[in-house]
Amino acid sequence: MTRSLCTALLALVLAPAAAYAGPPAICHQFQTGGAPSLPWAEGSGWRRPVAGYELARLADDTLRLLTPTTPAIARMETIRRATIYASTDARVASDLLSRVLGRALDQVGTGPSSRQALFDAGYLVESYKQANLIFKHDMLKGAEKQAWSLRDTPKGLDGYTWVAAALKMGPTDPEMEFGASRVTEGATSQAHVAKAIAGAAPGSPLAATLVAFGYQPAQAARR
Repeated sequence: MTRSLCTALLALVLAPAAAYAGPPAICHQFQTGGAPSLPWAEGSGWRRPVAGYELARLADDTLRLLTPTTPAIARMETIRRATIYASTDARVASDLLSRVLGRALDQVGTGPSSRQALFDAGYLVESYKQANLIFKHDMLKGAEKQAWSLRDTPKGLDGYTWVAAALKMGPTDPEMEFGASRVTEGATSQAHVAKAIAGAAPGSPLAATLVAFGYQPAQAARR
């Protein structure tokens, strides 16, 4: 998918009739400040999986990278890459989702790790929903479309509710706020963006990501 196609889909899903947040969780890379993530090929474009990566490793690798000390912005990029990898294998996608959700349940009430696991679970659910929209709105063609496995929205799961719950477990995390803005829409998304901008430290990975997404600190009140 080209950048223009991602932009077109973004405009579509941010319309009032849209059911889900749009492709910001999928179509744009998050700056991680050098934090480790899943293997990714050099170059431009939103989808750059490494040829030959063993998909059977995806769930293990993803959970290993989502450690208690992993910043939220790096968690978001790892989940974005994991979703793209999982998009070509329904079994792998199901395994990844099951294990990330299971970890969130297992870690309920365990302090900061519970908060992070809840954020990860909600963010992955909403990333899958956005990947589903890429298929649903016919943004893929030919063999690329045939290979896309994320064709159905996870049933009965509201990932944003879990992300919001993780935020309430505080303290304020501007990176989590930006993550929340990527998996909702309208005034709710704008409120999360404003908090992210207000809390972004100069020169931080979050600040670099905000600029890449077209936000500027002076625009915080208008976004």
